[in-house]
Amino acid sequence: METLDPDRVKTQFAKLVSTQILVAVLAGVLALAFVVSVFAASDLAIPIFLALIVLGLYSNLRWRCPACGQWFGRRFFFLENCPRCGVDLR
Repeated sequence: METLDPDRVKTQFAKLVSTQILVAVLAGVLALAFVVSVFAASDLAIPIFLALIVLGLYSNLRWRCPACGQWFGRRFFFLENCPRCGVDLR
């Protein structure tokens, strides 16, 4: 795998965090719509639930180190360095 310069890794990680926050907000809106549609007996409950699953999978697959590709796991705001390669992320 190619070695990335530190500034590029930090920029890519910042974009990744921004994307994760956007996905979380979108998931919250969809979850609210899901709850409302379930209580209103709407036909939208299943598509909204499937969209939530797809968002979760997308988020989980993208949550990787920009330098080595290692999955970060459940750590989110507390990451300073990659657990595998040690590259500075912030």
